[in-house]
Amino acid sequence: MQLLAALQLGLLALATPGLCASSGWGFADGTLSIQQKGAGIGGGQKQKLSENKPLAKPVTLNDAGTLKLLLTIQDDRAAMKPHQAFLMLKESETGLDISYPLSVKGNGKALVELNHKDLPVQLLAAKTPIEASLLIASFGASNGYNKPIFKLAIDRNPDDPLPSSHALRYGKLEEIHHIFKSDPRSPPVIISLIFTLAVLATLPLLAISWFYLGANANHLSVALKSSPLPHVVFVGSIIGLELTFFMYYTSWNLFQTLPVAAAIGVVAVLSGSRALGENTSTYTLRYTPMGTSASKPARAAATAASRRQYPLRPSPSTTSTPARPQPAAAAEKDTQKQGPVYHSQEKASATRSEAIDLDARDPDFDASLRSIGPVTPTPTLSRTSIFNQGRQQGASSPSGPNRADTANPSLLTLSSRTRISAEAEADFESLGRRDHMGRRFVDVVSLKQILSMRDEQGVSEDVIEKQFGLRKGVLATLGPKGVVAGVR
Repeated sequence: MQLLAALQLGLLALATPGLCASSGWGFADGTLSIQQKGAGIGGGQKQKLSENKPLAKPVTLNDAGTLKLLLTIQDDRAAMKPHQAFLMLKESETGLDISYPLSVKGNGKALVELNHKDLPVQLLAAKTPIEASLLIASFGASNGYNKPIFKLAIDRNPDDPLPSSHALRYGKLEEIHHIFKSDPRSPPVIISLIFTLAVLATLPLLAISWFYLGANANHLSVALKSSPLPHVVFVGSIIGLELTFFMYYTSWNLFQTLPVAAAIGVVAVLSGSRALGENTSTYTLRYTPMGTSASKPARAAATAASRRQYPLRPSPSTTSTPARPQPAAAAEKDTQKQGPVYHSQEKASATRSEAIDLDARDPDFDASLRSIGPVTPTPTLSRTSIFNQGRQQGASSPSGPNRADTANPSLLTLSSRTRISAEAEADFESLGRRDHMGRRFVDVVSLKQILSMRDEQGVSEDVIEKQFGLRKGVLATLGPKGVVAGVR
C-alpha cells in the first residue's frame, strides 16, 4: 500500500508542470530561420523553438541575411489569435529595447521577419548578443506569455559606417534661452534736431498767416477778463498734451501715456467749450453767409418792409390850410343871420325821445346840410386808381418829393423807413464781397454786445468795428457814452 501511494505522488508531481504550463498563452511549432540573400529555397539555417527553454547558442544575423520567426500561438493548448503578440529585442548593457509586432491570422499562425534595415543603430552597434523575448497577451483570465526564446548576434562589417538615425527620440533637451527684441532706441541727435528745426520753422509762418488774415489778438485781454479760468485751463491743457507726447517720445510707454492723455483731453474739451463759447455769437454774426439761419430774420424783416405799401399823396385834411379866425363883429353878424340859438336840456339817450326828434327836424340844421352839398372823398391813389390822374401827374415832379410830402410827418416817417429798409437789405446782400467796406446796420443782439464792450469793458471803437466787420465811423453815430445804452 505504501508503494502504491508513493507511485501516485510521483505521477502527480510529473503532471503538475504540464498543468501549470497549459493554463495560459503559449506557442507551438516554433521555427527560427536565417535566410541568406541568394541562397535559394532551403539554403538557410532553421532551428526549433520551445516555449519553456530558449536556444542554447546565439543566432547570427549578418547584413545579407533575413531573420524569419514562424509559430502557432495557443491558449490552453488551443490555437487562437491573441490581442497582442510582439518579438522584443533588448540590449543587456544599455537596457534599450524595441518591439516588433507579429502578423497573426485567425488560426493562430504568426510570422515576423527582420533584417539589418529594421534594426536601430543602437542595436547594430551592440557588441554582445541581444536577447529576444516573445510577448503574448490578450483579454480574459488567461495568463500572458513573456519569456526569452533565443539570443541574436549582429554580424556587421566594421568598415561599413553605421546608418544615420532620423527617428524621433524623446528625452531631455537642451535649455532654451529666449532672446527678446531689444527696446527701441531714439534716433541720432542730428535727425532729431533737423525735425525739431523743421517744426519750429513753421511757427513764424503761422504767426505771419494769422496777422495777414486778421488775427484778433486785441480781443485776448477782453476774453481773459470775461472768463479767465476757462482760458487759462484750456491753454494749460494744450501745453499738458504736448508735454505728454514729449514724455512718450523720451521715456514713457503706451500704457503710461494713454491714461494721462485721456484725462487731459477731457479737461481740454470742457474748458475749451467754456472758453470759446464767449466768441461764438460774435463770429456767427460776422462770418455767417447769406441764406443761413442767422441772416434769415434780417432778410425777412427787410423784405416785409419793402413789400409794405404806403400812400404816395397826402390827404386834403392834413394839407389844407386852417381857416383863419373871423373877427368878433363878423361872428356876431353870422349869429344874427342864423337866428336865436337854442340849447336843449335833453341828455344823450339810447332811445329816440321827443326832444331828439324835434332837434332832427330843425329847419336851420337842414339848411346847413343842404348848403354843404355832396362831399368829395379822399382818393386812395393806389396803383390801379385812375382818379384825378391828370392832376396827379401834373403835380408830381421828377426833381424830388412834393412839398406836401415833406410837410407831412407821418408820410416822411414812412418814406424814410422804406429807404432805410432798402439800404439795410443792400448792406446784408453785400456781405462777403471784396469791395464791401463794412456793415452800416447792426441787429439788436450785436448792438447790445457793442454797447457792453464799449461802455463796460472799455474796448476801443476801432477794435469793435474790426471785430464786428463794421464800416469805420459807424460807432461814432451812436454818440458818446450815455447817449445810447442798453435797457435791462
